[in-house]
Parts: sequence; structure tokens; C-alpha cells
Amino acid sequence: MIVILKHDHNPDQLESLISWLQEKDITIHTSIGEANTVLGLVGDTSKLDIDLIAALDIVEDLPVLGILNRLAGGAVGFACALIIVWVLFIVVTLLYTTVIGKDMYDTVQGNGMLKMLYDCNPIMKMAAKI
Repeated sequence: MIVILKHDHNPDQLESLISWLQEKDITIHTSIGEANTVLGLVGDTSKLDIDLIAALDIVEDLPVLGILNRLAGGAVGFACALIIVWVLFIVVTLLYTTVIGKDMYDTVQGNGMLKMLYDCNPIMKMAAKI
């Protein structure tokens, strides 16, 4: 795990953080640069409260947490978009008897990706069982 400290961090706070981490059997590798100080934490970091570390005044960033948040946000965003598309496909199916509904259905069937999403729509399959 990597902890990036603020440029103007308080040395006393840093010492307290390092002592707390060492009590948790974490080995700390400190790298002091011109702009930031970086702590490399080695050991079983699953024991650490990441939210607590991120909330400390001296901590600027936890890059692993940022990457995980981006990945999780992307996955949730993709799932929400997929659900919206599936619901829209149900609307297309319900409108099939109208001219615009038939045109939309033909457009979906003419596109390989949309056809696959339409054919693999679990919401429509659940609705069909009702």
C-alpha cells in the first residue's frame, strides 16, 4: 500500500502515524521527495482502517483506493447503463405494434451488439414469466 503525504505535513503527526502502523506490524519505507513524502507500507495491510488513514490531515492520497474507486465506479456505471438499455428494449417490445416501435425493433435486430443485448435481456425474460 502506498500513502502519499501532504507537502507541508506536521513531523509529529508523521511520527504518530508511523508508530501506529508499526504497532500493526507494518513495515514502512519512507521516500522523501521535493513535492511529497511517500510511505510504502509492507505487511498485512488488510488489518488497517483505510478510511481512517485517508481522513488524516497529513495524508494527501491513497493511490490504491483511488484506483479501486475508479474501477468500482466504472463497473457500477456500466451495470446501470445496461439496465437502462434493457428497460428501453422492453419499451421497444411493447411498442412493436406501432410504426415507430417496429422501426426501432428492426434497428436493434440489424445491429449485432444491440441484438445480442436484446436477446440476453434478463429483465425481459423475468417479465415474460409473469
